[in-house]
Amino acid sequence: MGRLLIPPYRHRYYHALMGHGANFVFIADGVAEAYEDSFPGLIGIYTIADGPSGCLLVADFAEMTDELMNWASAAGGFLIDFDNSHCILFGTPQLPEDGDYEPAALTALQAFDRELGKGPEALLAFVAPMWAGWTIEWNDRGVDAFADYLTSRGVTSITTQPPSAPETASKRATLRADS
Repeated sequence: MGRLLIPPYRHRYYHALMGHGANFVFIADGVAEAYEDSFPGLIGIYTIADGPSGCLLVADFAEMTDELMNWASAAGGFLIDFDNSHCILFGTPQLPEDGDYEPAALTALQAFDRELGKGPEALLAFVAPMWAGWTIEWNDRGVDAFADYLTSRGVTSITTQPPSAPETASKRATLRADS
């Protein structure tokens, strides 16, 4: 699959997509860091196709924070726990239709969208080769699922909001990617 070549952060369509929030959390060596941004709620989720290290690109452009958004404000995001090889993700990516994409990257992004359109299970199976040895989980509860996970890990350095996901946000899928 390789790198999807996500458009640069300062993409010319950045301002047209403002308001679509995202939270990203990385845990490594027992330290948790949270990031937020407006643009990646729509496209940041594509970075999961590049595996755990590819997702680190988000830290290059998102703003570090010590507080997660509430469920209604976060359109997408992921939590990546390098210590336990666990990833939680949610959201529906959306690429600007007239973006400047290399042909190979556009083909890969469209394949990603097709798999997501089939459901979370299909998407997880699609990205699994890049996540060998990891558990990857789709959870529509979004940042509420992040909060539960952070609590289970004893993380107190990131403030979470009270649960706010509606009961209809129950779509969940988990896949253990083979090594």
